[in-house]
Amino acid sequence: MPKASAWLKYGLITDQRNSRKSVCGFPTGIASDQPFDAATLIGVLHHLPGHEAKQAILGDIAARLKKNAPLILAGNHYAYASQPLMMAAWAQRWRMNGATPADIEAKLGKILQGADPPQSEDAVFDLLSAAGSTRPQRFFSSLFWGAWIAFRK
Repeated sequence: MPKASAWLKYGLITDQRNSRKSVCGFPTGIASDQPFDAATLIGVLHHLPGHEAKQAILGDIAARLKKNAPLILAGNHYAYASQPLMMAAWAQRWRMNGATPADIEAKLGKILQGADPPQSEDAVFDLLSAAGSTRPQRFFSSLFWGAWIAFRK
C-alpha cells in the first residue's frame, strides 16, 4: 500500500434499523457481505500515486456499497502545473496571511512533489464510472479542490 494510505480518511456508513454504524479504515479490511448505505473519501485520492491506485480504492469502496448508495468524494483534481492562475491565487492567499517569498516557494515546491491528483474533473468522473458509480455531481469547488456526490450503480 502507498505511504499515503497510512493516514487514509475513509468512512462507510450504514443505517440498519435506525442504528447508525460508522467504520473508518481500509476498504479491503472491511467485509463486503453486508453492504453499507453510504461512503466518504475526503482528501485521499490525490495522495495515491497513479491511476491504478486511485481506481483500486474507488472499486474497493464501491464493492462495499448498496445499489444506489451515495459516495462523497473530495480532493484535488487538476495537474497543478497546468493551472498557473490557480497556483498564483494559492501563493497570493499565503502572501496575504504573512508568508514570505521563501515560505511561498517552499510551499509550492512541496505541493508539486507531494500529490498526484486526477488531471481534471473529467478524469474524476472516469474513475468513478469505472468503479461502478454513476451520476456524479460537483457540489463544491475552490481552487484545486472539488467535491462530488455519486451513486453506486
